[in-house]
Amino acid sequence: ERQLPARLVSKVPHAEVRLLRFFIDYLAWRKLPVDGVLVNGGYVRDLLLDTVPDDLDLSLCLVDCPEHVTVEWILADLDNFRASLGPGLTQATYGFSDLRRVDIQGDMTKNKQLDTAKAVFQYGEGQPHIEVDIMPTIGEETYEDEGHRIPTRDQRGTPQQDALRRDLTIGAMLLRVTTDPSGEGLTWTLLDYYNGLGDLRDKVLRAPFPAELPPHMLTESELELAEAVGLDISSPQQVWWVKVLRDDPLRILRVFRFAAKLDFQICPTFWRVICFCLDSLKSKVAGSRKMTEVLKLCKYGKVRVIDMFNLCFRKRFVYRADGALTCLAPAIFGGVDGKGFVHYLPTVLSINKDWFLAIAKDAIPDALG
Repeated sequence: ERQLPARLVSKVPHAEVRLLRFFIDYLAWRKLPVDGVLVNGGYVRDLLLDTVPDDLDLSLCLVDCPEHVTVEWILADLDNFRASLGPGLTQATYGFSDLRRVDIQGDMTKNKQLDTAKAVFQYGEGQPHIEVDIMPTIGEETYEDEGHRIPTRDQRGTPQQDALRRDLTIGAMLLRVTTDPSGEGLTWTLLDYYNGLGDLRDKVLRAPFPAELPPHMLTESELELAEAVGLDISSPQQVWWVKVLRDDPLRILRVFRFAAKLDFQICPTFWRVICFCLDSLKSKVAGSRKMTEVLKLCKYGKVRVIDMFNLCFRKRFVYRADGALTCLAPAIFGGVDGKGFVHYLPTVLSINKDWFLAIAKDAIPDALG
């Protein structure tokens, strides 16, 4: 734990500081055993990169709360807190004029059976609103089988358990915001369980991993593949990243996207473990979700796009215990469409880079010229 420097605290927009104070004051008013509010995800990463953050996502650690206390219950109870203050004092103290809550964020959230909600804070006519996503700290996640992307979640996890389930250390840091000893200001404490700050400084993308591995992390077939690719099965870092990508193969594309966005290097372990989930990425992840990640990456310029295509078509990976090689393209470009039809690229054996770029330039000369 370490305190966030004042110069970085100053990057947090004033309206969001007041909203954090609103949640902290509510917890004190209701006398809930919750140690402040946790800011998570890309918000913390961007703040530490000295940029103005956006997309405020909050977590609440409900481990010590009564069973009936959930995020949904808390969001409903905020109305009682506001009523105890009165509308005039609420707006004068916290800035917003109205609060609307959305209990379920969409079909994906509903399918995952998450105790999560969105709070929409209104600031009067003509003023932009602020949306805040809130969820509990998640503990252990259990997937029923390979390729089943909706896990069973322990929604009474600790902050450290919640951080471990993230795909990258730079997104696994939490910022705990509490009332300072004077009761007037706020204390900002960085919780960095997996060296995310060090990876930010080193400009490297790496998955968080526990100090010790649970037993039987790899199946028999995965052990054979591990031997073929030279994976150290005694290394928590290497084996845990197999789990990270196996649990959600789309994380492969997220790693590529963040490498393009931040100009970070990818930890060498990634290239060794990527083979464990290529089949699942190809057949279990919808083509539309993969294309969304690809299009996000395209926003970072033509050089990044060309680098991605070179990587997808030219780099070879061992993907079977017998040493057979493949590339990423068939797993990334294709999948199940919205009508349930499957569209895959055939296995790509080779690609002529100059030929490919010539065709691309004729098709979109302004983009590649």
